[in-house]
Amino acid sequence: MPAKTLAKVGLIAVALALLLPWSYGYWLETRRFVPVDKPVSLEAGKIQTEQFQINLREDYNVQIDVDYSADDWTREDCAFRWWKDFDWTVYRLSGGTTKSREPWASSAEMLEGGWIPIGFRGKPGKYELEWRGPASSACLNARHPRLHVYTSSSDYAQFNAFLQSACIFLAGTGILLLLRGIGGGVFGCFFSEQPPRMFPEMVVQNVIRLQQHRPMPLICDISNFRVAWGGVLFIFFAVFSMMTPLTPRGFLINFREPKVVGVEKSPWTETVSVFVDAQRRFLLNGQHVKAEDLRAKLQEALGRQMVWMVYLEADNDCAFMDVMDAMDAIQGLGARVIWITPKTREEWSRRSAP
Repeated sequence: MPAKTLAKVGLIAVALALLLPWSYGYWLETRRFVPVDKPVSLEAGKIQTEQFQINLREDYNVQIDVDYSADDWTREDCAFRWWKDFDWTVYRLSGGTTKSREPWASSAEMLEGGWIPIGFRGKPGKYELEWRGPASSACLNARHPRLHVYTSSSDYAQFNAFLQSACIFLAGTGILLLLRGIGGGVFGCFFSEQPPRMFPEMVVQNVIRLQQHRPMPLICDISNFRVAWGGVLFIFFAVFSMMTPLTPRGFLINFREPKVVGVEKSPWTETVSVFVDAQRRFLLNGQHVKAEDLRAKLQEALGRQMVWMVYLEADNDCAFMDVMDAMDAIQGLGARVIWITPKTREEWSRRSAP
């Protein structure tokens, strides 16, 4: 790039680095984050503010602040409830000479919609606020009540800090380009030498014929189509694979060998067992239990155990859905399930036989 062009680009970068933070800071100073901040008196029970200007599209909070007092926790007659007992309405003013008041937001509408009535969504314009409180709120006048309508400026401050950091980098780049351009221009003026020529009066021209290359083929063949759309499909596959959550479903089952189940080596003399027979009946420790009472009976039996572990066994002809209901009830209580399959029972019987 020529030295003059580098100097111009560097000068523009430095000018932008100085202009952007100044212009944004000036714009930020003209924004009204707290359009209303005034002392009020709660004796009349109704407060009407003067016209206030909003020049931001933000959520504005509406509240009355008072000095802190221990009465908020001890006294119920004069405790400060800033959104339960007070009612406010915001009016938007429109028109020129004939001004009209349009109800913009109110605490009653927010309560009907299921929202906490702490503010409203504002857009640039003029507004008025009416605040109505109960007669018992007059006791709060001794605590210097103030009416506040405000919005948060933290997002704008964070963007201002980011803009200043970016402009510092931009200014440094512009200064380097400016120095590079000035240095290149000075070096070219004082140290440039024209190479010697045999015929300085002749104009230098290109005498080598330019080679004409064949035009680039369009992506219309089957092979090109396969390569191009294969890459597109792979990108979609990767994106949706990351966006799709891998949430397992079902019951957690730990398959172990029958000899390591730990039934014979259990330190607890009393165990909890559930048996499901072919007649869709549940037996809890040998006692018949109804399906709807299984969870309650299980909780009662596990309450007498130090280790919540339930041995589950089912008949060969029982419905698998009944076994799943029993496992759901056991795991829903937080107990550990040890499933004794018919094959495991046969193995134990064979080992215990003389």
